[in-house]
Parts: sequence; structure tokens; C-alpha cells
Amino acid sequence: DSMAYVCFTVAKDIITGSRTVSLTELADTSMLSPRYFLVIQTAMLIRGYGLSVANRLLFTEGRKPEEL
Repeated sequence: DSMAYVCFTVAKDIITGSRTVSLTELADTSMLSPRYFLVIQTAMLIRGYGLSVANRLLFTEGRKPEEL
């Protein structure tokens, strides 16, 4: 389905640095649920800033790990 395609393609983009998925695809709730968007956002933070910085960015907003 479209959600699986977007998740697979985003994972490939994060790993390889390619730019296949557009921002409009990520923002389209018919293609990607808000929960999957948060997972992808977390992956992009980890890729861009590293795990320790991503943890600080995510959890300083009052979120708990089990909420993600």
C-alpha cells in the first residue's frame, strides 16, 4: 500500500542520502499516518544529529519514550 511504499522509500532516502520522497508526501495523511510521521521524524533526527542529540530534542518537550 502507499504507507508501506512511503516508509520504505524514506528509509532508503535516510540511509543513502537520496531525495525520492517529497515533503508533500510526508504531509499527506492519506499516505502516511501521524504515528508513522513521528517515527520518520525521529529517524531523520537520529540521522542528522545523532542519537544523543535526538533524544534531547524529543524528550525535552515532555514526551515519554513509550509515547513514540
